[in-house]
Amino acid sequence: MIDKDLNGHRDHRLGYSVREAAKRCGVSTEFLNKLRSQGAVNGVTGPQFIKIGRKVIYPCSDLDNWFNEFVKVRTLAELEQK
Repeated sequence: MIDKDLNGHRDHRLGYSVREAAKRCGVSTEFLNKLRSQGAVNGVTGPQFIKIGRKVIYPCSDLDNWFNEFVKVRTLAELEQK
């Protein structure tokens, strides 16, 4: 499977490590770790992941879908209207 990353570039990998996923989405690794262990933080549920032994992998398409679920706004006033 070939996905496009958040910048629209072709991406040939199937998944991302916690560090790579955090960097790609602009969040901290600690935030992703909390989402994974607690299920949700402040009403935000985390992206789907695969765990193989101690390794955690976020599939590209699942990470992109999760990221794209967030409301996109230009100003805080616009957010308050939604």
